[in-house]
Amino acid sequence: MLLLILALAYLPAITGFTIPDQENWKCDDSVNFVDGISYNQISLTDGCMPDASGTMVCDANPVYVPLVAPFHSTDAATYYCQSLCSSAEEMANIGLTSSTSCSPCTGFFFQRHTNGHEICGFYTADMNDQYLEFSNHGHDDGSRVCVKSKFQIAFTVPSAMTEEESHLVSQHIVANELAWPDCSLNEEFTVLTTTDDSTTSQTLKFRVDTASVPLAASDMLDAVHDFFGLIEVGALTECHGHCGPFGDGPCGQQPDLVWYCEGCNCKDYNDRDESSDVSGLIEVGGHRLRLLQASLPDTESDVGIVDSCLEGYDCEAFNLSPKSEISSYCEGVECDKWECCSFDPDIECEIDEDCPQDYMCDKSPPPSSLRRKLFGNLEIATGRCTQE
Repeated sequence: MLLLILALAYLPAITGFTIPDQENWKCDDSVNFVDGISYNQISLTDGCMPDASGTMVCDANPVYVPLVAPFHSTDAATYYCQSLCSSAEEMANIGLTSSTSCSPCTGFFFQRHTNGHEICGFYTADMNDQYLEFSNHGHDDGSRVCVKSKFQIAFTVPSAMTEEESHLVSQHIVANELAWPDCSLNEEFTVLTTTDDSTTSQTLKFRVDTASVPLAASDMLDAVHDFFGLIEVGALTECHGHCGPFGDGPCGQQPDLVWYCEGCNCKDYNDRDESSDVSGLIEVGGHRLRLLQASLPDTESDVGIVDSCLEGYDCEAFNLSPKSEISSYCEGVECDKWECCSFDPDIECEIDEDCPQDYMCDKSPPPSSLRRKLFGNLEIATGRCTQE
């Protein structure tokens, strides 16, 4: 059952106002509601009351005037609600409490009704990877849905690293290495990849709310690059004692000597990893992890501000229709069209990359069903996307 909590009597008392950094937000005025999830609502204007002439007035005394703007403005109302959503104190005042210093608000809708009345409804649902049904309830222009921007970091971890260990690493990097609020961390997942030679690697990805980090969103990438390059994590084995020179002697020598190596059998002390004697180590799951400096990958599609199908993703440019249910955030810093647009089996393709994952561009139908495109003197046959 959809839960709606009204906070009509609450009028936030923000003193002084700075327009929020819009890099911290993904807003879309083609939609103005998210169906099926709960929200806490406040009014930005007075309720409908008759004026002296008996005409109903529903837009009187907007709370953001003159604090944000000198008159009614859908943008000013949005900035005001962004500021509230970013404040743990303001959210607690309307019943959305948090056990941390970060606001529990994950996004909101702003609506200007056709009678002029304005409201905001604040969400706390996890909007990272669930498919949500964004809708338009026919309100006035300028109504919209906004969600917080996410910054994603990705790096290689040992393939045997557990989910709990991955979480500890993410927490350490955010809180200790980057010195960002640990409560800004809100989404972690690992991706196992098997190469053609059957080698398995694991990538840890995690996201933080940019609005909770005391940096401009555009500066966060610089901070990650400056400190880490790209983070790579290697597992070190803890050894006690050794087996003499070259590991060929009796074992158990110097049993109180604790040292670390990467992928060794703990016999030869010369295998020790000298970096284990310096800083940059994390204690995780009973073993040490070493943070290594590494160069940035050829593609940085997994590091940076995560893209969104909101903000009017242009599916029409591909002769496609938007999906009715989308994820608020795409997998990387640029959305793939198939994350935002519905698959049409009749769409023409030229190469496999024109098709969704697990589909190929099939040019084998009878010639009568194929079309050829002319590019200068080059003819390119088109096909249909078929499942592999």
